[in-house]
Amino acid sequence: PAQGERSLWDFPDDTLYLRERASWLLSDLLGWDIVPPTVIRDGPFGIGSLQLYVEPAAEMPRREAMRFWSQKRPELERMVLFDLVANSADRKLTHCLIDIHDRIWGIDHGLTFNVVPKLRTVLWQFVGDPISVELLGDLARAREDEAALRERFAGVLDDQEIVATIDRIDALLAAGCHPRLDPNRNIPYGWW
Repeated sequence: PAQGERSLWDFPDDTLYLRERASWLLSDLLGWDIVPPTVIRDGPFGIGSLQLYVEPAAEMPRREAMRFWSQKRPELERMVLFDLVANSADRKLTHCLIDIHDRIWGIDHGLTFNVVPKLRTVLWQFVGDPISVELLGDLARAREDEAALRERFAGVLDDQEIVATIDRIDALLAAGCHPRLDPNRNIPYGWW
């Protein structure tokens, strides 16, 4: 719930739950189903986000998990691109799940959609690689109807955040490849 959020100097107050919803909206728009369905509800502790529970598979040993999450698999490339578009400031391995059906999910998206570049991620395996044609197509389809894209995020992101999101999609489409990252800046605090 919004009332349980801790104020952060670099994100507007009482918006982290909205960013959780916006993350699901982006995942749904792209057709990638990375983020479990997330809605806004008013509950016993006030307004906030509610996300479908995903039952995780048995936890992997750390070394095995690091090896798995560093593979170049299509479903992991989707998550990497999702984080680039959403400007995820907190992608740790503990925010990456494999469910009991071997499906990959990303959770904990409160620190997303900032207008300032904030990308922090442990998923680096695609740096400099061409973006797969299928995923470029998904980005292009999402970008085709800007009015619909803006309408989708209205009420959960402010106008500047929507424009910044569109700009990130445009940059990925123009480049056609995954951007280079800075090892001094793009690794999240407490990366595990």
